[in-house]
Amino acid sequence: MTQLVRRLLPPMLVPRLPYPQTASGRMVDRCQRMVAFCVPTVADAYVQFLVDDFKAYYQQNAPNVTVEVGDAGGNAERQISQIENYVAMGAKQIVVLPVNPFGMETVIEQSRAKGVHIMFLGIKPEVEIDLFTGLDNGKTR
Repeated sequence: MTQLVRRLLPPMLVPRLPYPQTASGRMVDRCQRMVAFCVPTVADAYVQFLVDDFKAYYQQNAPNVTVEVGDAGGNAERQISQIENYVAMGAKQIVVLPVNPFGMETVIEQSRAKGVHIMFLGIKPEVEIDLFTGLDNGKTR
């Protein structure tokens, strides 16, 4: 498990899910839950690396959680459609590594209105989300 995924996921995803824990700290889910990871393409080695670690994290810490991965194939409209579909399927959290963060405001607002937690990696959209992790290349000090 990489340190990157361990640092990215627990602050947003773990505390917000009502999972009881065993004495060893492993989360136990009383019912099936789903989280989704929407990526631009799994053809990119780094993205595939993140996807593998995302799945491994949940398999180790919350084995009763279903992890869905949406590969947008580089198409921003397809990625928006995937987010809509995951919300309709009952996802509790959606992590987005966006193809293009602009133009996603409506789907993000609709998802959050339904109680879905949204996390963005890399590029922050121009709408309120639950968590963003990335770099602000516009600021230097």
